[in-house]
Amino acid sequence: MKIRDISLILFFLFTLFSCTERQKGNEESKNLDWTKLKISGAKYAVVDTTAKVFHDPGFSSEKLKEIANRSEYKFSMLYDNNAKKLSICCAGDKFSNIFGSLEKDSLLSKYPYFEFRGETYKSFGETFKVTKYFYKGSFIKTFFYKHANSLEIACAKIVDDSIEIKNHIKIGLPKKQFLNMLFDKQDVDYLAKYDTINIGDDESGEMDYYYIFRKEKLKKIIIDTANDWLDKELK
Repeated sequence: MKIRDISLILFFLFTLFSCTERQKGNEESKNLDWTKLKISGAKYAVVDTTAKVFHDPGFSSEKLKEIANRSEYKFSMLYDNNAKKLSICCAGDKFSNIFGSLEKDSLLSKYPYFEFRGETYKSFGETFKVTKYFYKGSFIKTFFYKHANSLEIACAKIVDDSIEIKNHIKIGLPKKQFLNMLFDKQDVDYLAKYDTINIGDDESGEMDYYYIFRKEKLKKIIIDTANDWLDKELK
C-alpha cells in the first residue's frame, strides 16, 4: 500500500472520530444546562438546572431561605456550615461598627479600664502600626488604613461581661434574646440549636463577627478580618 493511501485512511479515521466526539458532546450539552451563580464575594458554584430540586446557593435549605425572608433584614445568605454554626450575610449597620468610634479618646472614654500598647508589623513593603486595647482576656486591635484614610479593626476578642457593645450586647446575653434581634419571633426556637452565629459585615468576606454561645448564654465574641499580616491572637 502506498504512503499516500495510508495517509488518506488515517485522515478518514481521524475525521470520523472527531465527528463522533462532537456529536456526543452536543448530546450532553442538550441534557445538561450548567449555569454559574454567584454566592458571595468571588465564590461561584456550578448548578445543574435540570435537577428536579433547585436551591438558591445562598441558602443551605429551603427552611433557612424562608427564615431569611421573614427577617426584617432579608438576608442574602443564611447557611449552616455544620449542625452548630449558622452563617449570615448581611445584617447591615445595626450589627457593624459594634464598638462605635475607634478613636483612642472615644474608646478609652467608653471603656476606661482598657490598657493599650503599640505593635508594629511589616507586610508587602508597608509598615502597619497597630494599637492593642486590652482588659483581662478581652482585646481590640486597630490600625490606620491609609488607603481608606480611616481607623479599622484588625481583630478583636471579647470574653468579659464588663464590655458592652452595640445593641446592648455583652457576655452572658441569653441566646434567644440575641436571635430575636435578627429573626422573626416564630423562627427563634428553631434557630436556638446553633451555638455559633457568624455575621458577615458584607459580601466581600473582609470582616466576620462570631457570637459564640455556651449553655444558652453568650460566651465569646470574635471579630476576624482578612488582615493576615498581624498576630490576631484569636486561637
